[in-house]
Amino acid sequence: MRERAVAAYIHQPTSDLTNLLLRLQDPAELVDARGFYRSLVDVQVNAVTTYDHLDKAAKAAAKDADIARDLALRQKQSVTDQQGRLQTLKATLQQVTELSDKQEAQQADLLAKVGEDRAKFAAEVAAQAQESANIIALLAALDDPNTPIATASNGYFGIPVPGAPITQRFGPNFDPFTGIAGFHPGIDFGAKMGTPILSAGDGTVAFAGQESGYGNYTCIDHGHHVATCYGHQSALLVQVGDQVKRGQVIGLVGSTGYSTGPHLHFEVRINGNVVDPMPWLTTTNGQASTTTTAP
Repeated sequence: MRERAVAAYIHQPTSDLTNLLLRLQDPAELVDARGFYRSLVDVQVNAVTTYDHLDKAAKAAAKDADIARDLALRQKQSVTDQQGRLQTLKATLQQVTELSDKQEAQQADLLAKVGEDRAKFAAEVAAQAQESANIIALLAALDDPNTPIATASNGYFGIPVPGAPITQRFGPNFDPFTGIAGFHPGIDFGAKMGTPILSAGDGTVAFAGQESGYGNYTCIDHGHHVATCYGHQSALLVQVGDQVKRGQVIGLVGSTGYSTGPHLHFEVRINGNVVDPMPWLTTTNGQASTTTTAP
C-alpha cells in the first residue's frame, strides 16, 4: 500500500490523460479509455479493500492467538497445580500407608502382649489359688477348733496404712493387665514406696515370706480364727513366730509380685478364708479412719 501510494503521487495521470484524449479519434475510443482508467481505479480500490480485510483478519487472528496463548498458559498452570496436588496427595498417601503399617505392627505386638498377659494372668490366678489354699491350711491349723470365732465390728482392726486412700475394694474386679473379670480378695491402700505398714491388731506372725502373686507377704494370727495378711511389701520387718502389737511397723509398702504400682494389699481371713475387711476396720461414715482403738 505504501508503494502504491508513492507511485500514484509521482506518476499522476493528468498529463497522460490529456495526451490520451488529444489522440482519440472517435467517441468509441473515449469509452474504451474511460473503461481502462475505471479498471485501474477499481484495481486500486479492491487492493485497498483487500488489505483492509486482511489487516482486520490479521488483528483478529493475533487477538485469537493471544486468547489461545492465555488459555494455554492457564491450562499449563492448572496442570502444574494438579501435579502439585497429586504429589501432595501421593506423599500423604505414603504417610498414611506407613502409619497404617506401623499401627498394624503395634496392634500385632499388642495382641501378642495381651496373649502373653492372659497366659500370665491365668498362671497368676492358678498360683494365687494355690497360695490361698496354703494360707487357708496354715491359718486353720493354728487355732483351737473349740475357740469361738470372732465377729466383725467397727474398730476391731486398725488401719494398716493410716491416711492412705483405698484404691480398690474387696469383691469382683477386672484384671488391670488383661481386663479379664476376676475377684479381689482384699482391699488396696495406695501409698508411696517405703511407707510403713502397721499391724492391724495384736497377734503372732504366722507367715512372712515370698508368695508369687502376693510378692513379699505377711500373715498375722490374731486368735479366734481371725488373721490379717499384707501383700506386695518392699521389705518384711518381722519373722514367723514374732509377737506383734497393734500399730507396730511390720513392713514397708512396695510393688512386689503381681502388682501395677506401690500399694498395700490388705486381707482379713476367717479360718483362712478371705472376707471383706471393711466391716472389721476402724471407719467413720463408711470411710477408713486413722483411729487405733484396741480390738
